[in-house]
Amino acid sequence: MRQVYFMRRVDGTGPIKIGCSDYPKSRAAQLSSDYGCAIEVLATVPGDFIDERNLHLKLARYRCAPPFGRQSERKTPVGGHSEWFEPSPAVLAVLGEAVATKRVPLTKAERREKLFAERYLAGETLQQIADDYGITRERVRQILRRAGVPSLGMREEHKRHFELTAADETAIEMLRAGARPKDIVQTAGIRKHRVGVLRRHIGLEAAPRGTWLKRPDGDELTARICELYRAGVPTSEIAAATGLSAQPCVYRYLARAGVKPGRKERLTIDAVEATRLFNDGATLKEIADRLNCYPRNVRDALVDHGVAVSNEELERRRVERVRAANTRRRAA
Repeated sequence: MRQVYFMRRVDGTGPIKIGCSDYPKSRAAQLSSDYGCAIEVLATVPGDFIDERNLHLKLARYRCAPPFGRQSERKTPVGGHSEWFEPSPAVLAVLGEAVATKRVPLTKAERREKLFAERYLAGETLQQIADDYGITRERVRQILRRAGVPSLGMREEHKRHFELTAADETAIEMLRAGARPKDIVQTAGIRKHRVGVLRRHIGLEAAPRGTWLKRPDGDELTARICELYRAGVPTSEIAAATGLSAQPCVYRYLARAGVKPGRKERLTIDAVEATRLFNDGATLKEIADRLNCYPRNVRDALVDHGVAVSNEELERRRVERVRAANTRRRAA
């Protein structure tokens, strides 16, 4: 039977080891050979590795390295997995309580963690445990993770309880037909997260990232996007014009073509004419309409030509235009 043991040197000095084993006496003999000194078992109580871990967490601040034998010559730093503890009053109190009660000294919360772990490892789901205690399944999952219990995922015996709705059936048919998640969400009326759950339920692997770029008209679409981008069209307008869902899709097609955002080719604009119009008081929008381009292309051309086009200058011009318009309106 598996037991939690407490060990120490025979002469009663040095740290105390807390571990778990089916044969504590054999473990003591093995440690005596490893460390080169006699080690005896102080006490054993019924328990398992969950009880051992709870004791380690409770006494974590008293961890230490074995200061004797061949292991001490390595001077290995004490980590979070050391089973040796200083003989502090707290450690001795735990040992005394274990000897007196013949069981592992655990708090109410630690006993609950152990009970949850036993039920979960026995086959119960997180939801079943949560319903019995009036808490959420997420809280049960957190307690099990703190106790060091590995997640078992959706086990085979629980998959048969996976209920499918009519919308789920429609989504599964579309998944097997190779439809895109976006189309499935719009057609079946379910959430995108549900599509992933259904895909895993039927054992269908998701398409590798970026495969949506490989479409029959991919080359023509890529050339069109690059043409619009080099013409200075904003990516939001490019996405709307080409039928893409969002701006990140535009950037992926640009990356596919080797175009780096922020370093795109600019339109060849008559910078001298743009400068003349700007000095005459025309706005960037008016100049862009005159030269058949976008305001950002005009601004880039003016900056390259050495014209100050700061935000303060543009705001000053806007105020002057408003004042002039107000003066003309009063005069009329």
